[in-house]
Amino acid sequence: MESVALSRMPPFAGKEVRLESYCACCLAPVSLVTRDGDLVSRVPESVLIHVSTSPREWNTTNIVCMCDSMNYVADAEHALRYERQMCRRGVLFTLEQARRFVADTAANRMWRYDWPPARVVPERIIAGIRALGWT
Repeated sequence: MESVALSRMPPFAGKEVRLESYCACCLAPVSLVTRDGDLVSRVPESVLIHVSTSPREWNTTNIVCMCDSMNYVADAEHALRYERQMCRRGVLFTLEQARRFVADTAANRMWRYDWPPARVVPERIIAGIRALGWT
């Protein structure tokens, strides 16, 4: 999910950053172009981020499962196909919701040498997701 904030890092300030990925369901190409944290373009236009684990499962041992459960999908139909493939339901984030979700990380990573490690507090994360429009 933090990939949408990549262009906020100091080495990329003022530059266009292109991220090439794929749809988790069918491996079709996904391409994002961002500048200073703002989305410049996306292909396909309907691309979403599918999250297949609950914040309650994040960082139980390490954060690898959290990162692995966040994937691009071409659209909502591809998300449903992906859920059938992996036999697990998930939630969808628009790229704007994802950008807002990782805004604090984007504002601090590589900007503040004294930034303390983030703590995974499920209740706070869930409240943050609800603030993005989830109920």
